[in-house]
Order: sequence, then structure tokens, then C-alpha cells
Amino acid sequence: MSKKQIRVWIAILTLYTLIIILFPLAFSQSINKDFTQHMVRQRQNSVSRMVFLAYNTAEPLIDQLKRGEVSAEEARKRIGDLVRAMTYEDEFGPNYIFMSAYDGIMLVQPFEPEKEGTNQWLLQDARGRYIIQELVKAAKTKPEGSPRSHRDIF
Repeated sequence: MSKKQIRVWIAILTLYTLIIILFPLAFSQSINKDFTQHMVRQRQNSVSRMVFLAYNTAEPLIDQLKRGEVSAEEARKRIGDLVRAMTYEDEFGPNYIFMSAYDGIMLVQPFEPEKEGTNQWLLQDARGRYIIQELVKAAKTKPEGSPRSHRDIF
């Protein structure tokens, strides 16, 4: 075999090796992207279920308040106690529902009760988004309190 033929074979083998290595890598990137999107949708669905539960748990107390059957203080306390108990475990680990006022004051925070009563307006998530600010914006966009309003922030 001549040197030219050897170089051609080496080039061909190199090309095949690259294809064998790069194709699975590209395919795995596609699978990873699909998996990540699936996990985000699953997370959104999980949050949606919990918001729906919290909304429907608080709604009867709000109705009692509107009818004058309970005081604002009593309704606030009972809703806070219900929300505080709404901890759950999902595929992401321990989780919870929290409650804050429109001005950023944390009203209920089951996992960090020391934050209750403090201003959390500048609280950020792992991506740097302002959690309370985004929730307040979503709530003001849908003041009727629709349990679906949380989707506006994701």
C-alpha cells in the first residue's frame, strides 16, 4: 500500500470515527433537551396542582369573610395555618406553598418561618428572577384570583 492510500484510509477512518462519536453526542443532546422540557412541564403541572389546592382551600374562608361569618383577622390566621400545612414531596424533593402580601412581606413560609413578617420583595430564584415581584405582577394581571394565574410567571 502506498503512502497516499494509507493517508486516504486514515482520513476515512478519522471521518467515520468522528461520525461514530458525534452522532450519539448530538442525539444525546436532543434527548437531554427533550427531557429538560418535560421536567419543566412536569414542574409547572405540579405547581399548578398545588396552587389549585391552595386556592380551593382558601376560597371557603374568603366567602365566610365576605358574608361576615369570620373576622379578617380570623380568616387571615386560618388561611395562614392551612397554607403553612401545605408541604409536600415531589420529584424535586421537599416543597411548600408560601404566601406573601403585595408589598413583599412574607406572610407564610413553612420551611423558613423566620422569614415570616419580613420583606422578601428582592427574593430571587436560582435563575435570578424576582419571585415575589413576578407573583404580584401575575396577581395584579388577574385580580379575580384565578388559580391559573401562576402560569403567567413561568
